[in-house]
Amino acid sequence: MLGKIIGMTISLSVLAILITTAIDFYQITQNKDPMFCITKTTKEYDDGTVDICQGTVYKVYEYHRQYIAGVEFVPFWGQEKENIDN
Repeated sequence: MLGKIIGMTISLSVLAILITTAIDFYQITQNKDPMFCITKTTKEYDDGTVDICQGTVYKVYEYHRQYIAGVEFVPFWGQEKENIDN
């Protein structure tokens, strides 16, 4: 009985993570802000800013820089582009 409860809890948690990730990915493709950010930060550079949304298993980088513009949806281990060569 305990095994079923643990299995159901893990399954529901994974399902919730997949659903929130899919919703935020869809939001990004529709040029909207992600809904399920755990943390939001902004990094400032000499040539602009980068808004960072940390989700459960992903990051969203929104670039507002002179040579880098746009939105990037990457896994949680993904790194932000530092310059135009990346």
